[in-house]
Amino acid sequence: MAHIQGLLQLKLSQDKSEIHELRKPPELEPQDVSVTENSKPSFEPQNNYFQEFTALMTVQKLYRNPELSRDLIAEKLNVSPGYLSQLISASVHSNFSSLINDYRISDAKQMLLDSDFDKYSIVAIGLEAGFKSKSTFYTAFKKHTGYTPNQFKALKNES
Repeated sequence: MAHIQGLLQLKLSQDKSEIHELRKPPELEPQDVSVTENSKPSFEPQNNYFQEFTALMTVQKLYRNPELSRDLIAEKLNVSPGYLSQLISASVHSNFSSLINDYRISDAKQMLLDSDFDKYSIVAIGLEAGFKSKSTFYTAFKKHTGYTPNQFKALKNES
């Protein structure tokens, strides 16, 4: 049994690595990290810190880091973690974790709908989107969409 579990872990690790390479963005010059019109979410408030936060998510895709924390983002923005929480709450009426999961779920949904990712496991896709585990991914995905990732993918295949 341990042998099979080891093989599954190896396959999952290989899938995640392949997905990561497939999705690798082109290298950006430091001046290219600004937010472009296409990368701004519809809820973009006028606060410069929130615009920087949005750029970190949409351009640098920091949400893909499973170890991402409020403290890490606050440090990058040179603000306190408490201020970052207030900023997110005032800007999008959400909390840090929920907003990061929104980015991750949106990313996972794009991969689930893209036939280039059909050969990869749903768990590998969730891990690549930044979730730490299968259970965290499935729980957040179901809460956000009303479907499990498997149901969501099946709906895509029906249409």
